[in-house]
Amino acid sequence: MTAEGTCWSEIGASGDKSCARLAEFVHCRNCPEYSSAGRRLFERTANEALLREAAELLAAPKAAASMAALSLVVFRVRREWFALRAVALEQISEVHPVHSIPFRSGAALEGLTNVDGELVLSVSLPALLGFGAGEEAAPDGGRRRRCVIQAERRRYAFSVDEVLGVRRVDPASARPVPATVAKAPSTLTESCVEVDGRTAGLIDHGRLFEAIERSLAW
Repeated sequence: MTAEGTCWSEIGASGDKSCARLAEFVHCRNCPEYSSAGRRLFERTANEALLREAAELLAAPKAAASMAALSLVVFRVRREWFALRAVALEQISEVHPVHSIPFRSGAALEGLTNVDGELVLSVSLPALLGFGAGEEAAPDGGRRRRCVIQAERRRYAFSVDEVLGVRRVDPASARPVPATVAKAPSTLTESCVEVDGRTAGLIDHGRLFEAIERSLAW
């Protein structure tokens, strides 16, 4: 027998393979001596330095657990930036034709559009956010995209002037909406977030659905 805890590196699989028990166990990790050495390693008495380090770690104040980051879709409406929780967004696609509904289409309700073979109501997000009808859209109209939002069985589509993409934002960084920021009424915009050097109004998707349904009421 070799020195305690070293047989596998001397006469075992990692040594000269002269151990008589190697033929029985094939590899040292299957041998009881290997397992016994592992238990002795973990059960050994800790030295003073290790005990002191463990005590300091246990005594240190616990850092507050950070909230999960918000996953937001950031987009532009006219010249203002907004964000919507990604969980409310079903898809983003190229802008598709919208067909008006006789006696129903108007400021907020634009009409019907085809989404994956299903006719979905298309609404005007600028109208819902309180933009004036005469306000000009920002340049780069070729970047317009159609967003489809869904909650339970309700689906609505709306167009935006540009989609920045999905961004993750620390909820702690959100701040109240100043009265002078954006055109969105405070009933829809719950806070402001900083994304890629831009200030975006975070739209409450629950309030957005409510606003859409109010606009559709006869």
